[in-house]
Amino acid sequence: MNKQTVIIPDLGGVDEVTVLEIFVSIGDTVTVDQALMSLESEKASMDVPSDKSGVVEAILVKPGDSVREGTPCLTLVVTDAQAASTASVATAAQAAAQQADKQQSVPGQAQNTAMPQAQTPQTYMQQPLPDAKASTDNASTYASPAVRKIARKLGIDVQAVPGSGRAARVTLEDVFKTLQSRMGQVAQPVEAPRKERWTDPSQFGPCTEKPASKIKKATAAAMARSWEHIVHVTQCDKVDITALEAYRNQHKAALQAQSIRLTMLAFIMKALVTALKQHPNVNAAYQSQTGQLWLKNYYHIGVAVDTPQGLVVPVIQQVDTLSIIDIAKALATMSQRARDGQLQPKDLAGASFTVSSLGGIGGEYFTPIVNSPQTAILGISRSQIQPVWDGQAFQPRLMLPLSLSYDHRVIDGAEAMRFLNDYMQALKDMTGQDLG
Repeated sequence: MNKQTVIIPDLGGVDEVTVLEIFVSIGDTVTVDQALMSLESEKASMDVPSDKSGVVEAILVKPGDSVREGTPCLTLVVTDAQAASTASVATAAQAAAQQADKQQSVPGQAQNTAMPQAQTPQTYMQQPLPDAKASTDNASTYASPAVRKIARKLGIDVQAVPGSGRAARVTLEDVFKTLQSRMGQVAQPVEAPRKERWTDPSQFGPCTEKPASKIKKATAAAMARSWEHIVHVTQCDKVDITALEAYRNQHKAALQAQSIRLTMLAFIMKALVTALKQHPNVNAAYQSQTGQLWLKNYYHIGVAVDTPQGLVVPVIQQVDTLSIIDIAKALATMSQRARDGQLQPKDLAGASFTVSSLGGIGGEYFTPIVNSPQTAILGISRSQIQPVWDGQAFQPRLMLPLSLSYDHRVIDGAEAMRFLNDYMQALKDMTGQDLG
């Protein structure tokens, strides 16, 4: 028999999290990948799975404790055979890391790297949101700390590596396969963020100091990174949704009786799929270190939701496979979970495109910030009845303002305008379509 300490694994760049709930008790038998406890970060809760089987001997943390990566959290009693297997895997990972160090220091040797046969330890977390200190290889990816370390040393962005392991986890073999496919490419160093110039306003008059919430801090850091690295341009237009709004109102009451709230946002998201398929660059990710453009063949739409704690962006998966009613249901569920603070990391990860709607609040146009590493974001403002000339007279039409912000390194003005034109036509074509 052998005692082993379970530690808090790689947090994906998050400095500190809070123990939310512990799922096991002393004396419980646990298996590999069984959830041991739940942690809470700025925006979501996440589970810590066990990387080995054994019996719980001691629990070293309690709900409410603040923990960091590497904090001991639990002691397991495992068999000697299992402990030896875990040790051999860890040794293999360490050897691979040392090999990566040597090859990084000698130009031209990376291409001779041998594929490691052993897999890394299975300790991992569901994807937490990156914070201001997170590197680009931390977001939306399953990978162990050893794999992340090796990837960073080799200049490989883990987020861009297709995972072949369990639950799409990125393994050492995946990292080295990616390295071999990019021979001759040199990763560019990440620039240190510029320090903000700060002047204490209290020297000019009375002030009330108020700490920002965790969500607002995380949002501020993500937006600052995006603004610094993405070349933003915003293009605006209006689309006539008079017929579509009438069609929505025809079905609104009947669906409301079934507890389904049919909003214009459901149509807006469904029409997006049509336009994104016509313009793949708008549904892409640009990797500036390598100059690679990743065209996404999936349509996961992030929707910005205003909550009492701040802005969060839950993701509706595979919108192309959903009906308008399915989208309406998913929007209602995600929005409620966001306001209740019940979103998990998987609910916030993987968006290929984002929609930010201020239609329920007001305004006409705004400049939404692209959610890196996406290449574009669509802003929706409040629709208004406006006079539109039909060639003979002005007619009252319901016009919906659109604000498309995009990364000018990937999308130029002409392509952005073509996308908006095709999107506005797709939105008009939603009138009369089967709601599902």
